[in-house]
Amino acid sequence: MINIMKRSALSALATALLTATIIQIGCASTTDTTKETNTPKIAEDLYISFCTTNEVKRQPETFESHVYTYGLQSGEVSEMGVVPYNSGYPLAVYSAKDKQIYYSYRENEKNWRNSPPQLYSYDPATKKATQLTDNLAGMNYIVPQKDKVILVASSIEEENLLPYVYERGKGASLVSGWNKDLGIRKLYINPNNEEAICSAYSSNERNNRFEYQTDEYPFEEPPESVYSLLGKDKV
Repeated sequence: MINIMKRSALSALATALLTATIIQIGCASTTDTTKETNTPKIAEDLYISFCTTNEVKRQPETFESHVYTYGLQSGEVSEMGVVPYNSGYPLAVYSAKDKQIYYSYRENEKNWRNSPPQLYSYDPATKKATQLTDNLAGMNYIVPQKDKVILVASSIEEENLLPYVYERGKGASLVSGWNKDLGIRKLYINPNNEEAICSAYSSNERNNRFEYQTDEYPFEEPPESVYSLLGKDKV
């Protein structure tokens, strides 16, 4: 279970700024090749996961994503694997904790309505891909953690971008206690305590602002609040 805590504007902003640079960072073993400096030492197990996308050679309109890690201490870029890309936009991340690539994929790319993007995992060692969810309809964030994967996603039943947690053997479920009216705009992760911090807005208020806009009062996005989704190990 993940607890929800709404943060004050000042503390939330400070935390968000601190964690903005470490989203999708995990643990990987690297070699310390840095020299002694006066700057703070970066832990050797911190890395950033990212992906690039290209069209497959001799297969027009078929695309794939190459998934990499960048060691914050070593400065080395390593390719971890290649996964197919056919969802709304490429979204794939490597997790060194379980040596898996998590990504968004549609089983039937020609039938969007009946085959929305789901969460998949890919094992680079065995080259085996596994479908992990069947109730989602698209994802904006995939964040692997120790024993779960945090997602910002829409589902077959909910159009809003909401926080979901995928747990092995249990599928993806909405974070307990989350107000379904709150659509998530941004998500940040602190890898030290697995705290997820997100900004969210009222979907009902946004819809009302859009419906009743005028030339005198044009549409403006509603204000956002910042929430903390606390990891299991934090009280």
